Amino acid sequence: MKYFAGNQALTTQYLQATVQTLRHDEQNHQEVFLQIVKNLCRGGSDCRHRVVQWYGQILGSNELRAKMSHMLRMTQQQAAESLDPMHSMLLKVQGQTSYGFTLNAFWSLLGLAEPIKMDKLSDLCYFFCLRGDAVAREVLGDLAKDAKLGNEASVSAAEKFCNAKGVLKAETKFPSEVFWLALKAVRVLFNPCMAEFTRILQKFQSVHDQGASPTSPEYRFLVAEILSWRTVILHPKFCSLYWHLVHLGLSWLLRAVYCFNLDGSCRLDEETLSVKPPRLATLVMQSCPPPLQVERQRAARANASGSQSPNHAANASQDVTTPPQFAALPSALVEDLFSSIRRMLELQSVYLSVRSSQGFEQPPIAAMDAELVASACIAVMTASDFFRNVHLRCDGACKTLYFMFLTEGVRDRLESIPVVQEHLVRALTEVFIASERGSYYDRITFRIPIVDLFQKLLVVDNYKEALHRLGSSSPEKFIHMIHLLLNDVSTLVDQAMSALTEIRKRQHEGRDHDEPPQPSATTEGAAAEAAAAAAGASPSRSSSSGTEDEEDEEEDDAGASLEGNAQLRRETWSRLEATTRDLCSLGFNACSLFSLYAKECGAYIIRSSSILPQAVTTLDCCLDHLVGPRCLQLKVNNMESYNFQPKKWLMKVLESYVYLLQADPEGGDSLVAEILKDGRYFQKETVNKAYRIAKREGLMNLKLLEKFQELVKRLSEGKEEDFEIDLDAFPVGSEAKVLADSS
Repeated sequence: MKYFAGNQALTTQYLQATVQTLRHDEQNHQEVFLQIVKNLCRGGSDCRHRVVQWYGQILGSNELRAKMSHMLRMTQQQAAESLDPMHSMLLKVQGQTSYGFTLNAFWSLLGLAEPIKMDKLSDLCYFFCLRGDAVAREVLGDLAKDAKLGNEASVSAAEKFCNAKGVLKAETKFPSEVFWLALKAVRVLFNPCMAEFTRILQKFQSVHDQGASPTSPEYRFLVAEILSWRTVILHPKFCSLYWHLVHLGLSWLLRAVYCFNLDGSCRLDEETLSVKPPRLATLVMQSCPPPLQVERQRAARANASGSQSPNHAANASQDVTTPPQFAALPSALVEDLFSSIRRMLELQSVYLSVRSSQGFEQPPIAAMDAELVASACIAVMTASDFFRNVHLRCDGACKTLYFMFLTEGVRDRLESIPVVQEHLVRALTEVFIASERGSYYDRITFRIPIVDLFQKLLVVDNYKEALHRLGSSSPEKFIHMIHLLLNDVSTLVDQAMSALTEIRKRQHEGRDHDEPPQPSATTEGAAAEAAAAAAGASPSRSSSSGTEDEEDEEEDDAGASLEGNAQLRRETWSRLEATTRDLCSLGFNACSLFSLYAKECGAYIIRSSSILPQAVTTLDCCLDHLVGPRCLQLKVNNMESYNFQPKKWLMKVLESYVYLLQADPEGGDSLVAEILKDGRYFQKETVNKAYRIAKREGLMNLKLLEKFQELVKRLSEGKEEDFEIDLDAFPVGSEAKVLADSS
């Protein structure tokens, strides 16, 4: 750090020379240390075990830090502990290592794992976590107590397999010990370090945004700290070794999923294929989900069509569903690998931010095998019999794939990968459905990246074709996906509009700021408020006690009571603003995704007797909120700051109507009849106003506008025979004022 904290000017030439010198010295020191360790390991099994136990003690001393890092992430704490003046003393008291030592230890483990090649995956033990010897206990630490990937029956079968084969009695090979050490180091060394670096970057950004002078001591200290970190974590050799370990870990995991039978024997075809380029990605391409899951599903369908005992369904969860090689693995290993990949993808953004002025650095993802990483993510997302934890499938694999699509330089590579083109749409559909098993808050969190990914993909022809294949081959999954998506749209639009109404109410009452904490507030009350805020807004709809048609009573509408929205009223102003932004953003994205589905697969929706009524009710509900009698309640100050764009939202709703009308094989009769049945939200005045606004604001192209005009005419004729609509005679009135003012 002393090389960057002096008074010298940090010019590009100085930085380039200093960083390259430091990196050269660092790599030389690592190579010397690595050679010493290798020489020690050649001294016999006892000496080798001492080396392994020494590394195990380093990892064990950092387990508390890993837990604290996880808690800081969950609670969204931004303070970097290494910037605390008391940090060095706390390290001594807690028995932890410094972040610099931690990174160096991780680098040395990466160097020890470097000789392990892909064609030697079969030499790496899958049952190390079941061993009870002193070396294994030292290496594993808390990892031995972690939940296994297999269910109880599969883990029991794995233990019996080990006893029958004598696996646990045989001496563990050094590559297996190093490999397990390195995998655990990802959890307790690498991820906490990357989290700390992220917090330092956030601190620097905060100081920069506050207008601190670049010559101030705090500013220069943070710059020196960041440059010191970057010297190591952006080192080309460090990044290359990291990706080698990740590729080994993911390939090893996929081999456990694809290359073994339930009895632990090898599947010869898959084992042969896995050692050929492009290796295990080919297995995912050929069979997704894995063959064992496909066979199990086929057997389940056969049993369902035939006779089966009454206890068959009850015993299904107790069946052995995964090979022993897979069942014995700790679930934390997979989660930690995905977390570390996301950290490296975030580091790529840091690299891109300094690339223009400091072009001597290489991208941290230069050595990443995008096809292998994407294949592993898709395999985890689709293999529900193997990866039963919905958090691992949604928040682990799917979120990692989402980060890859957001990262510059990776998305273009991903979109052209065959396994992604073939299976990603199905995988996203399956995890969207699986996320229903989570809590309300988790469900919303899981679906944000899924919805965004769908919107990015369904504008590309290859993924449109994949969506059509899914609708043809698995119509039940497609319909289930649409059903859940419409549920989200309906719920989110209600919540978003209720939150906007509460925002408007507080703005008119002058309560658009955070209240100072009350001295009498109890700890229990504060905890309850925090827990309630984390759960999101209430799903109930708002109701107004004021009038709906008179503009001069606008204030009464804004101040109307929100029955059933006690949660919104209790939230602080800042929390209410954040909740409103999230609800409006996700609600609009979900509505936009349904518009894409209606455009590409409207025929499936029209033909479904269950989905069409739900789709019509949901669209009518959105229309009622946006241009109906209560739309003035949504007229808040500075709509854009809450991600509320009513014109764009209205455009997506109207486009959905038109796409469904065009997809109706009966010329629109089915859609019109279904809309006329909706007695809860549908009103001819609302549809007329929507058309007038769309025409005036140019929300749709001429062809779509003419189609919507046709729908409006047919609805007016079907609703009341004596009602004649003059589509060009409507003046600009107060009913659409919220949309007029948002431009």
